[in-house]
Amino acid sequence: MSDSARRGFAAWPLYPFLFAIHPVASLLLGNVAKVPLSEIVGPLLLIEGVVLVVLLIARAVTGSWLRAAMYCFLIVILMLYFQRFENGLKSVFGAEITDMIAIMSWLALWGLVTGLIGRSKSDFRVATMALNAAAILFLIVPVSIIGYFNFQFLANRDAAIAAVNRPVPVLNKPTSGKLPDIWYLVPDRYARGDVLKAQYAFDNSAFLDDLTRAGFQVLDQSAANYQRTGHSVSSTLNLDYLDAISAVTGPQSMDWVILYRLLADFKVWRALKPLGYAYSHFGSWWTPTAYNALADHNINWKVVPTFQRFLWGHSLPGRIAGAAGWRAMDDRRIQCERIAYKFDKLRELAAQKTAPKFVFAHLLMPHPPFVLRADGSCLSLEQARSRSRRDNYIDQVRYTNDQLRRLIAVIQAQSEREAIIIVQADEGPWPQRFAGDELTLGLDTNPIEWGDLSDAELREKMAILHAIYLPANDRPLLPATSTPVNTFRLIFRRWFGADLPALADENHIYLDDQHVYDFRRVTERLRE
Repeated sequence: MSDSARRGFAAWPLYPFLFAIHPVASLLLGNVAKVPLSEIVGPLLLIEGVVLVVLLIARAVTGSWLRAAMYCFLIVILMLYFQRFENGLKSVFGAEITDMIAIMSWLALWGLVTGLIGRSKSDFRVATMALNAAAILFLIVPVSIIGYFNFQFLANRDAAIAAVNRPVPVLNKPTSGKLPDIWYLVPDRYARGDVLKAQYAFDNSAFLDDLTRAGFQVLDQSAANYQRTGHSVSSTLNLDYLDAISAVTGPQSMDWVILYRLLADFKVWRALKPLGYAYSHFGSWWTPTAYNALADHNINWKVVPTFQRFLWGHSLPGRIAGAAGWRAMDDRRIQCERIAYKFDKLRELAAQKTAPKFVFAHLLMPHPPFVLRADGSCLSLEQARSRSRRDNYIDQVRYTNDQLRRLIAVIQAQSEREAIIIVQADEGPWPQRFAGDELTLGLDTNPIEWGDLSDAELREKMAILHAIYLPANDRPLLPATSTPVNTFRLIFRRWFGADLPALADENHIYLDDQHVYDFRRVTERLRE
């Protein structure tokens, strides 16, 4: 490097901005197959904007850009690198390091270093040059890997999506001229009755009998077409299996964003919209279904995108807020409140006289985290830890049953038009030996080899609650083994005259997170 270049490199303190990027890049790197680049733009702009403001304030106080940059850098490290310090402490000293001990140790160390910098007589030219170079080197690996994967993904992502959600079927209005309301309710990870009895020692027959008395067909041998929400619901809402994706991407693809885009733009709504339906989307805390830009109404409660939630949760302000019990950082309580809020709003919507409704409600119940008692009261983390996994899960099943009973009663009693009601889980609970942290929001899964599941574990994961209420004047008898991929094909064929013959009812698993479109048929294993 020439002297002039070296002087320039030392004169421009870029490193506070570059070091501020790394926590974002690092988190993205660990989720590169699941987080589109568009999701990091907002957090990055916010962080870099704050860094700029801090730098300008420090410059006004110190009178030196280089010294100001050093103070700014220390604040970046303080705020955004705490998680790494805590992980290091716990790796050395173990679990006895509490959050508060880690926070106080980090603040003490930061104060010591900041005091040393404050007393330094250096002009910081050498430090600036060294930190600029270190920051660039620090970013090269994660940015290069992120760029490589996104280049691979973007090459065929749009084609893979279009292979599934196009063409959109053409629907005709029923000959009666009356459009039924369509309620698609997805109680996530709700296991089938026989699985609840065998794996959780819980007899769910009272609820299933209530559904039958209300006119539902309970498909007591049904199983999900795929073992995870992204695959399962994408397949249901796009009326087909997902083989067309692997035909475009190849079986080696690990690009989950294809599925997430299919949850946002799907055939079912594209087909219903021209008939005058209004789409009400009841979102979850899970980003792919939290909000739908195509919906006429989005209903949710205090949702922070998953990537941002983890990013802020790893920062020092986020950890301090959590340790102090700040309600805005209490994800468990917010989830408890969210579920009750959504069921309240669903009942309100059922009572409203509006245009024909298409309602998609992704209900993350009885899905972890375990935050509710059967009566709907919120469980603290300590209370949930003191109970068995079985009791936590079954309490959330009981709560979901009660809320679904109440909602169905309102729909059937007050809807101004006939209603089609689909109560259909997308997957079952994770077998215990593979489950993650089921008490913390978003940490309940682990990467596993799905082919390693025993037959009993596979049934636990894929045998689902599946019940459908169809208008009484045209109620075909459904096979007990009917699967979700045929749900809307049946509705569109029988009520809207669409040319959508029934598909074979099959069940598939993808192999692992590196091959999310490499499918294996498991139908026979589930029916044995």
